[in-house]
Amino acid sequence: MEKYLNQTKKIKILVIGSGAGGAVISSKLAEANFDVNIYEEGSAVNKVEIEKSLVKPLSKYYRYGGVLPVFAKPIIGFAEGRVFGGTTEINGGLLWRTPKRILDSWRLENSISSEFYDNYDGIFSSIEKRLAVNKVNPIVGNKDSIMLQNSANKFNWKIVEVPRAVINCKQDNRCASVCIKGSKQSMALTYLRDAENAGAKVFTNSKIIKLIMDGTTCKGVLIKRNEQYEKIYLDFVFLSAGAIQTPIILRRSGIKKNIGNNLALHLNLRFLVVFNEDVNASKGTIFTHQLQEFEDKGILLMATNFRQQWVYSAIESRYPVTSEEIQNFDRKGALFTAQIRPKGIGKVRSLGSLATFVTYNILDKDIELALEAINISCKLFFNSGARYIYLPISGSKPIHSMVELSEVLENLDLRRKLELLAVHAMASCPMGVKADSAVDHMGKLKGYDNIYLADASVLPSNIGESPQGTIMYFSHFIAKKFIENLR
Repeated sequence: MEKYLNQTKKIKILVIGSGAGGAVISSKLAEANFDVNIYEEGSAVNKVEIEKSLVKPLSKYYRYGGVLPVFAKPIIGFAEGRVFGGTTEINGGLLWRTPKRILDSWRLENSISSEFYDNYDGIFSSIEKRLAVNKVNPIVGNKDSIMLQNSANKFNWKIVEVPRAVINCKQDNRCASVCIKGSKQSMALTYLRDAENAGAKVFTNSKIIKLIMDGTTCKGVLIKRNEQYEKIYLDFVFLSAGAIQTPIILRRSGIKKNIGNNLALHLNLRFLVVFNEDVNASKGTIFTHQLQEFEDKGILLMATNFRQQWVYSAIESRYPVTSEEIQNFDRKGALFTAQIRPKGIGKVRSLGSLATFVTYNILDKDIELALEAINISCKLFFNSGARYIYLPISGSKPIHSMVELSEVLENLDLRRKLELLAVHAMASCPMGVKADSAVDHMGKLKGYDNIYLADASVLPSNIGESPQGTIMYFSHFIAKKFIENLR
């Protein structure tokens, strides 16, 4: 980096992606007086256009219209944002600190540096302040979460309020299809705004085809904008396109060593629960409470957004229902998600010039964990007064008791019938000193001069919780070290 220290011209930095990683990198480097250009494949949110629609955001702001098939047994439906602000525009705004047990394991295996570890409290405090993270939940509504909390308390199971980046939540119940009231503190409202105020330039609808390489140096990128291709030259590039797209861009550029080989996912199991009493789950918001009693095993449980369109999608492949039943769901139904932390790993590959191909090896122990999560969840639901439950199992009828659950699960081939979703991907280009790690402790791609990664791909392993806070933590530190080393 010595050749850059005495330059009088601003150092030009391209940041590829505008999610939790790219937004932090962009703001911190722009504030440090670098010439920062942000390139985002998606468009900025048009709130007027989507105000009356829950469906349109799925096609416009999610990649592949909401579901990228991950080839596994069973198949996994993966969802990620393709919008200015990244997945922070269409997630629940959860902002967890990296679990200390995970951080300790990374430090012991030298996946992270001691300095990184020691910056934990300071960096997270800064993030939480900027995003107004709080646990003050709306008083009205959220009966689904309250029922979950009451049931957990009866078993003396740990359940906690969720820290969320939300100000004055209006309970529109549409976090997953863009918060149109500006309550959720997404990257577009916070760090990206900071970056632009500090001089960063934003280019949306710009797809990065590949890096332009000269040996171990990236000279620029090939971009597709408005059906036209152009080359943009640079001094440094930060890839922040996410755990799927970052390795895709690298592999398309001929960079393949340790790239896309260690993909980790959280797997979600979705339940539609119909209660005996009115719940009115649409009058509430997402993920206000989380069951953590079985977190060490890798199981979490929360209530999620509830709208009629999502009810249809939750049951369409399971059991035919009447229109009268659908109307009944509006008052008495609620959607819940159990998240598991599997041990399997996946691979990310680029087929041809643009196609994405993702595989994942679900282990037998992962199936067993999913089975345990189903049993725990149903036990809580019935204890909360559930009348019947639609399981995350294709073709299964609604169950009315734990006895019926046992009958359904007996001799069932879960690898053929289990319905799995994923919204959290990580660790596809992991940080560390191991032979299979891709980046060093400062986020620099090993073996290359000016390529850095700052997104979920650099997490060393599966963390079990929503990774947004951890991604931002890594990106803060990567930006800090980059600035220190260049000054």
